[in-house]
Amino acid sequence: MGRLDVRGISEDTLIEFKRHVQKKYGKIHTVLGLEVEKALKSYLTAIEFQERLASPESQCKSTHLEVK
Repeated sequence: MGRLDVRGISEDTLIEFKRHVQKKYGKIHTVLGLEVEKALKSYLTAIEFQERLASPESQCKSTHLEVK
């Protein structure tokens, strides 16, 4: 198992996240790390998606069609 010690998270965000975990599982111990991992994976997936959308290969070029 990996270990993650972070600084700079606002107290409000941490409280809100812990509240969410408590509500979902009815506990914090042992599941907080699982939820942090899910959140990190979700974030990375979103970033990868945004990067793919922003890449030149994925930019749609407009095509002008003449309809008669």
